[in-house]
Amino acid sequence: DRVYWSTKVFSETEGEPMVLRRAKALNALIENQPVFIVDQSQIVGFSCARPNEFGLQPETSSAILWDWYYDGRGYLYEKDKEWYASAVDYWSDKNLMTWVDRFLTDEEKMNSNLGVWMNAAYSAGFSSPHPQHDFIYEKGFDGIRAMIDHNYGKVWDKIHTTPAFSETLDVRDRIPPDPNPRERERRPETLQELLHKLDQWNAMKMTLDGFKTWTGRYSRLAKIVADNFEEDPKRKAELVKISEICAKVGGEKPEHLHEVIQLNHFVFLITRIMERHAMGYGFRLDQTWWPQYKRDVIDEKTLTREEAVELLGEFQIRTPENTYGAFRPLRRALTGGIPNVPVPTIGGVDEKGRDACNDLTDDLLEALRLGRCSMPTYVFRWHPKARIETLKQVHETIRQGLGYPSIQHDGVCIDTLMDHFDASLEEARSWANVVCMSPGVTKGPKGGQGVRYSPDFISVKPLVYALNNGYDPVFGIQWGPKTGDPREFKTFEEFWDVWKTQMRYFADMACRVRNILRVGESEYFQSPFTACGFERCVRDGKDVADVGEISNAWVTIYCWVDVPDSLTAVKKLVFDDKKYTMAQLIDALNNNWEGQEEMRLDFARAPKWGN
Repeated sequence: DRVYWSTKVFSETEGEPMVLRRAKALNALIENQPVFIVDQSQIVGFSCARPNEFGLQPETSSAILWDWYYDGRGYLYEKDKEWYASAVDYWSDKNLMTWVDRFLTDEEKMNSNLGVWMNAAYSAGFSSPHPQHDFIYEKGFDGIRAMIDHNYGKVWDKIHTTPAFSETLDVRDRIPPDPNPRERERRPETLQELLHKLDQWNAMKMTLDGFKTWTGRYSRLAKIVADNFEEDPKRKAELVKISEICAKVGGEKPEHLHEVIQLNHFVFLITRIMERHAMGYGFRLDQTWWPQYKRDVIDEKTLTREEAVELLGEFQIRTPENTYGAFRPLRRALTGGIPNVPVPTIGGVDEKGRDACNDLTDDLLEALRLGRCSMPTYVFRWHPKARIETLKQVHETIRQGLGYPSIQHDGVCIDTLMDHFDASLEEARSWANVVCMSPGVTKGPKGGQGVRYSPDFISVKPLVYALNNGYDPVFGIQWGPKTGDPREFKTFEEFWDVWKTQMRYFADMACRVRNILRVGESEYFQSPFTACGFERCVRDGKDVADVGEISNAWVTIYCWVDVPDSLTAVKKLVFDDKKYTMAQLIDALNNNWEGQEEMRLDFARAPKWGN
């Protein structure tokens, strides 16, 4: 459905602004794709028309679409292959990769696909936007729509009442005013910038209308099933409640726990799968859902704790049911078939430094132990003030072998955001993990991460090049810079410096390509619905890919532990003990240790702990 409706809309809207075309394509999908409700479920919504399907995004690259076509495992229905092939042909010169390739060298293209680093945004259009959930829940999409209308009106009036655009005043209604604006935010805005804002806001409003239509479809379906097909009174009442909730959360603020979980699921499906394929789940579940939980379970007692645990458990089940088609290295090797990698954050401190653990944290951990799903996984923000009961729940969940929550030091992450990324103390305290392990600010005018920062860096390759003077023995070509024959190195420091040179060479290249990609994303691959979940995008009329957030320390380095372990082994056995020479080591590696089993074991057993 994703490929069909995107192709149909884009082929019919040639020449229109790209952001409007993307809004229309999303609306066509969510307004026409069949909807269904899983039996006995209380949380509804699915990213595809059938439970055994996943979506592909054709705007990324025709190569990934042909990859699925020729995979040979029967992913495509035979009846769909003819129109699917014609759709791939349509996108062959109209995709993000084609746009970006105009500005890349051959070496940068080669590395982006199969080199030292893989850029998921380049190869598959992946991103990692993390909307500000507290902003969405506090305003509701009707409230956000009103903010857009207000800002749109101010810019429209400015355009039609200002005689000289070279002297335009700042019309942005900052929330709150930025005390430290960057240079480009100090200057007056041009007419071109103001017109682009109107297109962006129009696209955002279109997707909000489409979202309300989509949630309304689930509301009607639940009511139809309840009125005409369901005979069990308990299930009939559940379906009526589902219908009411779906009708409400399409625009209104969620007031109850069931409502906020349902709204969260709808937003997850669009921002992570249907609008654009994405990874991560950067929000603090036990903080953003706490007002609704407290109202229902503690204050008004309209929901029992057991019922809350059941809803939380169903959230854990519904999330990994939905995914998308990834490019082959990701789906075969890196993620085990679930490329979304949703990682909500729990625990930590609030904006005033008080312990943020609460009864919702504990109930969630109990739901995780009962549900025993591999995804979503979680991170727990540990700090010295964390309440003992919650810590016991955390350790019990880990003890049962689920593999989560991982534990991160709250103080270290807060200091990192303040010291290296200029976040205020209150902003830093709002952090949640973006994808796996990197803390990012979630609150405030510059909170929320708009795109996936990181290229996926395969760190052992620069080590291979340091051992081979930049030559790649697998591909048989000179891939890295020539840094000298390691057989001639006299000290470990020489080898260390050469390895750093190779690392820096490829890291710089990866960052250059990622920066070019971000420009491409902002002009060619916008996400207007996702933008509705960011204060700064609603305020400024900008896409999520436009720079404006507080950055973070995210970099994805695969096989990283192998690198320092290998360097330590070389230092110990070659340069300190002088048991082997670099020439012997390189020859052994080139022959895959054949005939050198004792030598291989020496390097495998070399002391590494604490290096």
